[in-house]
Amino acid sequence: MRVRAAAAVAGAYDLAGTSIPFALQGHSPGSSTYLGLAAQSWATYYGHPLETLMTAPAAGQVRQALDGSHGADVLKLLPRNPHEMFRSDFLRAQANGGSHWFLDAARANEAWNWTPQAPFRAYYGTQDVDVSPQESIAFAEASAKRGGNAKAVAVGPFGHGESVLHAVPLICKWFDELSTNASSVRGR
Repeated sequence: MRVRAAAAVAGAYDLAGTSIPFALQGHSPGSSTYLGLAAQSWATYYGHPLETLMTAPAAGQVRQALDGSHGADVLKLLPRNPHEMFRSDFLRAQANGGSHWFLDAARANEAWNWTPQAPFRAYYGTQDVDVSPQESIAFAEASAKRGGNAKAVAVGPFGHGESVLHAVPLICKWFDELSTNASSVRGR
């Protein structure tokens, strides 16, 4: 099998360089949840105490809020301002491009430093407060500089969830066009 094309919607590609700084701004009601999920996951996977990233009270709040029993109430259990959850040494490292295990984990798990050979489209809503629209734009630009076949596609003034609803028909249409073009080339 060969990949003919791929598409993503509202993708987070540059975790350390764009996603974490954007989430720390707290534009989305879910910013603290997103950061808490990444923190708890990477702390567990890489073997770091959560308290080396977050304040002790925030580490406890994250563990409790994200234990799987709270559903939508998670947003009420975590601080609205994500900065309140983190230790000052991490915030300094993040602001100054320094080193911290959480930032190192984000860099190890990034998804921007690859070059698609098959056509790839990164769809995004221009009003997304959960994932920066700049994620898709910067990924496509960086990919193009490396000779990749990527394009950022704005679907309009939509937020995170709405962008999916508006992108899916565009993706289906694009895939259909690619399929039709491939069929006509094979028929020659």
